[in-house]
Amino acid sequence: MFRIRRRLKENKALFIAGYFLIIQILIIFRNVYASDYFAFFYICDFAPMLIAYGFWRKNYQLIKGAISLGLLGQMMFFVNLILAQTTGITFLDISYLFNYSLFFRFATLLVHLTLLIALILNYEVKPERKSLWYSMGFIVAVYILSLLFTPQSSNINFVHSFLMIVGPSVYYTAAWPFVTFLALVLPTYYLQLKLYELHDRKRS
Repeated sequence: MFRIRRRLKENKALFIAGYFLIIQILIIFRNVYASDYFAFFYICDFAPMLIAYGFWRKNYQLIKGAISLGLLGQMMFFVNLILAQTTGITFLDISYLFNYSLFFRFATLLVHLTLLIALILNYEVKPERKSLWYSMGFIVAVYILSLLFTPQSSNINFVHSFLMIVGPSVYYTAAWPFVTFLALVLPTYYLQLKLYELHDRKRS
């Protein structure tokens, strides 16, 4: 029994990687089912693959970098979905969800919990500045891919406009990488740092 427990502990990261890989496979089925191939370019739709790779390679700063980029966006969508279901209030257009099956809606909900789960599983690790470099690399990749391979009408990752706050603008699109880093990455990086400090203080 002790040997089994030790092996489970040693392979914990691999089991977690397997979980996120299953989520990534679920995303593939969901997007193919909906014939929505541009959705693969959303940060949320490839984040599980990054997280799975990070746990597999035990590269926890890569995981931190992915969390810093996408957590706030996922939480915004998740809160919007809960509000829409319970009160009818919505600040994102998610009416399309109700045109699909329960499987599609469940998969979408699960996808948008990916980075929160990754944070819960990874908060004991101190975020380092290296994670910010990962975040910046992801931002550049997302920015280029969204502009080159997705139509402006889809507004993937909000690179062309942001809700009703900022309309389509060349200046906004040009500033998107910097705005994303300042508005999403830095606050989440410091949130992760604070969570680590609270944990470390409680442990000592």
